[in-house]
Amino acid sequence: LATICEECDNPIERDDDSFEQLHDLDQKLTAVLLREGFDDGIPDADNLPSIDDPLAQLGKKLFYTKLLGGDFDTACGSCHHPKLGGGDSLSLPIGVTAEVPDLLGPGRMHSETGFEFDSGPTVARNSNSIFNIAFWKRALFWDGRIEQVPGGIRTPDTALGRPDSNAGPNLVAAQARFPFLARDEMRGHRSKLRLRKEELRAHITSRLRTTLSKSKDDTNWLEEFRFTFNKPKGTFSKLITFDNIALAIAEFERSQIFVNTPFASYVQGDKTAISEEAKLGALLFFNTTQNGGAGCSSCHSGEFFTDEKFHVLAIPQIGRGKGDDDLFSNMSGAKKTDDFGRFRITGNPEDLYAFRTPTLLNVTATGPWGHSGAYTKLENIVLHHLNPNQAL
Repeated sequence: LATICEECDNPIERDDDSFEQLHDLDQKLTAVLLREGFDDGIPDADNLPSIDDPLAQLGKKLFYTKLLGGDFDTACGSCHHPKLGGGDSLSLPIGVTAEVPDLLGPGRMHSETGFEFDSGPTVARNSNSIFNIAFWKRALFWDGRIEQVPGGIRTPDTALGRPDSNAGPNLVAAQARFPFLARDEMRGHRSKLRLRKEELRAHITSRLRTTLSKSKDDTNWLEEFRFTFNKPKGTFSKLITFDNIALAIAEFERSQIFVNTPFASYVQGDKTAISEEAKLGALLFFNTTQNGGAGCSSCHSGEFFTDEKFHVLAIPQIGRGKGDDDLFSNMSGAKKTDDFGRFRITGNPEDLYAFRTPTLLNVTATGPWGHSGAYTKLENIVLHHLNPNQAL
């Protein structure tokens, strides 16, 4: 919020030593927050797990194991690590065939022997942070391919608008079923390429059972599954199922709640929790352009700071893209390195280049920013919103 203030022409004159003006500033901001529907500054969510819950602990173990990677070189945590803001601190991720698989974040490179090596990152979109993922209510992923629809949750396994009976109990559980299938993320380019989705899920599960049954640590794994699912005599085949794996990973992800922010403290009554510059920035953030503000909350609304809708922002496209035609290239035979965003899911021309509004909770920790990670400085993506033509 302070960044917005610092990068604007400071439309509010102030005297830093004036208690009266500071008090007036708090009154204005409090009124704005009431108008915006703020309660305690913390988003609502149902049935949040604790990281200490057995299911979340089992999920943590699965989240970090490379045994679920197609070529045993990638885990969920390879691109979504809590120490890296719940992502990987890269503009675009390096999933499979990393030069050093155990190196995460800056410095992680695609191996020269990797599939389609081009010296660049292998995954087309910036890693969404798992921080506060439990607060999403409408859709997950940049293009919303996991989304709430009448009757349940739609996934890439079902047609647009139709619920997936295997999606699981929530959006996060539905999401956890898919990274294993993505070749550049976890699946790899060598293992069982011709298997269909359900066949590949069964293969991953069967392979995990076999690997664990031969491991010296197999007893620990089995006992953890037994304890978690309350099946004291359960077997590998009964307990280690794809549904249980996805559910456990999802609960670990849903336990990643980070909401004790200075701004939440301010909303809860601590008027000293944020600086005067941040308060001025908040007024710009929440007020419309007609009222002298920047209009940020027209999309970054509510206590989760997102409307969960899809908007066209003209964020620069970098990296490999999603294989879409470059609509703005005049060159014959231009490479298909564009990304049509939500249009890829809906086929609606109005969704061309539209991407989901990200949350701004923990925004300083979750960069780079934009669907392609094109901006590595927070102030620069703020300036892009203010004037895309000038930013580009």
